[in-house]
Amino acid sequence: MLKTPRFIFFDVGNVILQYSHELSRDQIAATAGIDASLVQELVFESGLQNRYESGEITCENFAAEVLRHSVTDASTDDIISAASDIFKLNREIVPLLTALRIVNVPLGILSNTCPGHWERVLMTAPCIRQYFSKFVLSHESKCMKPGLGIYQDAIRSAQQPPSFIFFIDDRLENVRAARSAGMDAHLYESASQLFKRLDERKLRMNY
Repeated sequence: MLKTPRFIFFDVGNVILQYSHELSRDQIAATAGIDASLVQELVFESGLQNRYESGEITCENFAAEVLRHSVTDASTDDIISAASDIFKLNREIVPLLTALRIVNVPLGILSNTCPGHWERVLMTAPCIRQYFSKFVLSHESKCMKPGLGIYQDAIRSAQQPPSFIFFIDDRLENVRAARSAGMDAHLYESASQLFKRLDERKLRMNY
């Protein structure tokens, strides 16, 4: 039997905001004056980005790995800005968030992110602080989705049985892991599809 959610967690990337790792790569390359293929290797293929999002390293550590190869006078702040200025609000989701707020459903963010990205997310969409009350972020949890630890942190944060927690993510492996943790998790396709899933669970909204 489908349960009416008592708490809803949203992923950020390609759910609340659209983003591109390729744009991050290219902007870092331009800022550091190096080839994009080298940035791809340094940041993504080496696992540096994952270490940053897992809270294993700081912004300074992340930038230092790039600056070792830079041929410009770029600073740490320049590299972090280039890596992070990659977000655009997914406007189709805003009416749904508004409808959920009107019916007083508590909302949270459950996201793999790093300090530089999170700061930029809040700059790009300051409304996030208006809609969401809980923030479970990988660099603070020291665990990235689909690792079990971050879902356990989310369940504790929501203070609800996991079966009453609804979660939306754009990656299937993260959805499956959330379900394994007991949450009612779904792959994001569109705001209208998400509304239908919530309506099926008798969460009535004007949308």
